[in-house]
Amino acid sequence: MDWSLLGATLGGIGLLLLGMHIMTDGLREAAGDALRGLLVRATGRPLRAVASGVLITGIVQSSSAVTVATIGFVNAGLLNLTQAIPVIYGSNVGTTATAWLVALVGFHIDVRLLALPMIGVGMLLRVFAGPRRIGAVGMALVGFGIFFTGIDTLRVAFADIGSQMPIAQLVSGGWLGLFVALGLGFALTLLMQSSSAALTIILTVAAGGMVALPSAAVMVIGANLGTTSTALIAVIGATPNARRAAAAHFAFNLGTGVVALLLLPLLLWLLSLVAESTGEGASAAAVLALFHTAFNVLGVLIFLPLTPRLVAFVSARFRTAEEDLARPQHLDGTLLHTPSLALDALARELERAAALSRGCLIDALQPDHAAERLAAREATVTRLVDSIGDYCQQLQQTSMSADSAMAMAEALQALRHIGETAASARTLSESAASLSELPAEAREAVSEFAIYARAQMQAPEDSESDREARYQASKAELLRADSRVPVRTAVRHLERLGVIRDGLRSALRARQHLEALPRQAIGAELSN
Repeated sequence: MDWSLLGATLGGIGLLLLGMHIMTDGLREAAGDALRGLLVRATGRPLRAVASGVLITGIVQSSSAVTVATIGFVNAGLLNLTQAIPVIYGSNVGTTATAWLVALVGFHIDVRLLALPMIGVGMLLRVFAGPRRIGAVGMALVGFGIFFTGIDTLRVAFADIGSQMPIAQLVSGGWLGLFVALGLGFALTLLMQSSSAALTIILTVAAGGMVALPSAAVMVIGANLGTTSTALIAVIGATPNARRAAAAHFAFNLGTGVVALLLLPLLLWLLSLVAESTGEGASAAAVLALFHTAFNVLGVLIFLPLTPRLVAFVSARFRTAEEDLARPQHLDGTLLHTPSLALDALARELERAAALSRGCLIDALQPDHAAERLAAREATVTRLVDSIGDYCQQLQQTSMSADSAMAMAEALQALRHIGETAASARTLSESAASLSELPAEAREAVSEFAIYARAQMQAPEDSESDREARYQASKAELLRADSRVPVRTAVRHLERLGVIRDGLRSALRARQHLEALPRQAIGAELSN
């Protein structure tokens, strides 16, 4: 190959990527925070979420940017999966705007008449307006101009390369050619991290006659699938929900690509007729732009009704240990028809929740506990308590015997105290009260009460009155040191002592209610 042609090709690709980068950044800066507000507000309903994905991607000209931003919102908790996944559908449709821009404008203009003036006007706006919104619009114009210059450079370079390299032979000839074309499209997007740039190259190659239309269409499918690489890279180390959103993106693009491959001959035939009827002629660029839009819209029509199932599928993946602990292991909706069996399952689930909440409180009483880990465990117990509470509500709506009703009351009392135990653990973890602030006697009294509380939770031996006496003794020792420590410091430690006392009481009362529960729960209905 002539080295000048290779240089022109690399230069054209560079101009293309530079133009896309400047254009996307300029449009995003010009839009400001309005796009973020639109994305968060317009996701209440699936169709609105899809429309917001289409609109925002069409504005910023980057489906990767919109997808990564959406995953970021999921990561931050601003969007849930049900809201985010339709936005990702829409972003795939929105990115087809680039193909239309290339097909309708890129090959039908004199670059010198449009691209260069756009660069000049855009830079003037940037220079005189500075970083304000109008300056951002100017940079977007500069990006468009460079983008079209890159298209023209590639078009000329590819026309000469096509006569020297039999590229068409690489992507034709049965299944092997199909996979090669698919891989080339995927690799282009992966390497350039821009499906829009990859599509532009594919359309340019097809328009120059270097690749047959069916092979170019398969490359478009590969480029569409390659878009998922950006999202998959972005979620490395992210939250499970963010990884689930990226997995849903991959599933959508993969499923859409499979459908497009299966319907490829039919779609190309129909879309060629449509292109001819609209006056565009059956040009390769126009047909490919139609094809790109058609199979993405078809994917939305297929996947949108399946979104709840897709959410359920990805929700079962990428689970953390905390999420697994938060899922009830014994509760079964089919047992609700036999309240005695449901109460037995409830008792076992409450035992598990009580053990988890006691573990949280015991760890919170450790002077060197890990606050973040403890907060995650406490949130796990809270979610489990909420799930058990929902189950209790369903169980209360069934017809129960008097014995089972009494057992249900015990279960609800146990559930309340389990929640209070976990809340005490959270309060202790969040409180900033260092024992080094206290005199030796008071420090020893507070420390000994924490050690005593841990021991009592693991193996309760004293009565409630004995535990109260130990609390009052520690409190008195702390009050005697009141004159030697600042008032706020003393108040913090007094409050901490009270939280320890209340948490210990809740943990042991939950244990008492659970000990009474099985004797009343089992066999009440079965004997009737």
